Amino acid sequence: MDIPRGGYTLFWRMMIGCVLFSGLTIFTGIMVFKEWLKWTHYPIRFNRQNGMVYVFRTNGSVLSVPWKEIFFTQEKEPGPLREWCIRGYVLDKEGETILETFSLGICGAKGLLPGYWEFIRCYMEEDVTSELADIIIVCPPIENRREGFVFGFQNLIYMYSRMEWISLIWMLPMSLVGSIARYIASQTSKIPQWPQVVLDACKSDVDDSVNVSADNNPKDMWRLVFANQKYENWKIRGERHEVALSKINAILAKRYGNQ
Repeated sequence: MDIPRGGYTLFWRMMIGCVLFSGLTIFTGIMVFKEWLKWTHYPIRFNRQNGMVYVFRTNGSVLSVPWKEIFFTQEKEPGPLREWCIRGYVLDKEGETILETFSLGICGAKGLLPGYWEFIRCYMEEDVTSELADIIIVCPPIENRREGFVFGFQNLIYMYSRMEWISLIWMLPMSLVGSIARYIASQTSKIPQWPQVVLDACKSDVDDSVNVSADNNPKDMWRLVFANQKYENWKIRGERHEVALSKINAILAKRYGNQ
C-alpha cells in the first residue's frame, strides 16, 4: 500500500491514537471488572472480647473464625508488582488443607509488615488498647458511607516528610488520575453491610473509654497530608505517639523478656 508523503504524519497520529485508546480501554476494563461495581471496601472485624475474627468476603458473605485458629504468614502477592502482604489461612483439623484464605489489606515492602502485624496482634492478645489508640493518626471515613474524592486524593499523596515535596511535581498527575478512578470505584460500588449477628457480637460497651473513628481525625488534614502541621500540633502528636510506644514496649518486655 502506497501512503502519500504528506499522509505519514496523519498515519502515525492515527496509530498512536489507536494505541492510547486501546490502553485506556484495557485500563478502564480492568477497573470496571476488578474495582468498580463491586464493594467500596472489604472490612475485617477483630473482636478481642470473644476472640473472633469476621471477614467480609468478596461475594458479600462473612467468614467467622476464632483468632487462635487462623494461621498468619507473610508472602508475596501474585500480581505484577509482587508486593509483600500478610495472609490469614484457615486450615482443616489435620492442618494440611487450606479451607479459607484472606488478606489483612496491606501490600508493600517487607519491612512494613511487622509493625502492622504487631498492632493487630497486640490488640487481640495484649492489654494495651488505650496505648494502641494513641498511635492511630487517621481513620478512613468509610464506615457505612462512601469515601469522598478529597480524602481519597489526600490518602494517595500523604507525605511523611517535607522531603517528599520534591516528588510531588511528577507524582501529582498520577495521583490525580488514581484518585478519580478511586472515586468512581467508590461511587459505583455497594457499601458492605455486616449481618446483625456480627453487629450484636461486636457491640461496644457503653462505658468503653477507647473510641477511635474518623470523627477523631485531625482538623488540619491538608497540613498533615503535606507534612506541614503547626509545630505545636506536630509536637503533641509526636509525644503522644512516643509515650504510647514506650508503654507498649515496657509491657511486652515485662511479659516476654528480651526475646
